[in-house]
Amino acid sequence: MNAKHLFVSILLCASLVASPTMPWLKNARGPSGGGGGGGGSPTYDSQIQTKTASPDGYHSGATDTITLPANVSAGKRLVVMFQYGDGVGSMELSSITDTQGNTYTVHGNKGAVINEDKMAIASAHITTALTTSDSITATFSSPGYCARYSSMFVLSNCAASGQPDIVFNGEDTDGTPSTLSATTTETNTVAIGIARVYSSTFSGTAWDTITTTSSQIWYKKEFTSAGAKDPALTHGGTYSGGIWVAFK
Repeated sequence: MNAKHLFVSILLCASLVASPTMPWLKNARGPSGGGGGGGGSPTYDSQIQTKTASPDGYHSGATDTITLPANVSAGKRLVVMFQYGDGVGSMELSSITDTQGNTYTVHGNKGAVINEDKMAIASAHITTALTTSDSITATFSSPGYCARYSSMFVLSNCAASGQPDIVFNGEDTDGTPSTLSATTTETNTVAIGIARVYSSTFSGTAWDTITTTSSQIWYKKEFTSAGAKDPALTHGGTYSGGIWVAFK
């Protein structure tokens, strides 16, 4: 083959690889880049909202609208937690929507028997990115006049569907939180949760502490094996309740 024929052959091969009518060649080069979201080894990114009055502490009403405190890119999982105080009664989180139309799932409502505390966790796989110009709206069943607080967290590499792996939704009021253990089924998960004590503070957890207040703790842990998981909370008062969720 002379130099002219070799040059023509090289041009022909290059055009075939670039051709949009040859998708099998395109796919053979590997997957294209994307927005960061889908399964494998889920990780905790950040807390974008701490315990914040939702929207102004004690109030009534069936809905609360909260402005996003930070941008959340497509492919991430946004986790939203609520805590309600005195006067909550039978109120529970029913649903969440946002201004971009992402779909949220309420994973659990935790009712504690001490001081009428309740906690809830919901999340969404973000398909349309959120900015600080967007907001979420939470809808409550049987709303009462009570203190309401929200917090938000961002996770990466979580599966877009089939969530969560496990929800722990129990309580223990004997002063020792001995019933916090639940069993994950997936190899790789990231767990995140909230717990409350009455007239006391938390002094530690076997998992990673995200933040604490005078009587609450937010905690998380990334796991690389399935099996029993327990945040093993330590505190000096009466345990009021807690909830945690493991995402795959």
